[in-house]
Amino acid sequence: FSHALSGLAFFESGRDAMVERLPQIASDMAHLMQLPQDPQFVQFALEATARMSKVPELQNALVCTGVMWRALPLLLHFDLSLELKAAAGSAPEEDEVGDGEEEEAKGEEEGAASPAGGLDTSQEV
Repeated sequence: FSHALSGLAFFESGRDAMVERLPQIASDMAHLMQLPQDPQFVQFALEATARMSKVPELQNALVCTGVMWRALPLLLHFDLSLELKAAAGSAPEEDEVGDGEEEEAKGEEEGAASPAGGLDTSQEV
């Protein structure tokens, strides 16, 4: 359920539909934060809350129902070292990387060829 809410809240039209369902949608989010959770459930619930907070009416309703207070302990249990370990497992070894001059030169070449100065402009903002 939290995954569906997160996906719905991603789109402006989805957030608009959520505004029409106030205060029930905010109350539902407050209840979701209290359920026994697995890490992925928590991630989607927090993403939904963050995306919903883009709309002032939803943001106010989330605060009024206490979602932020319920989210705080979930955020405090976040362990950055797990993400760092996962990222380190997929990154090349330091010996394989070298001193970085090759990567820097490659980046400069790509930047010169790209009209955006090497920035990836394909990502949404």
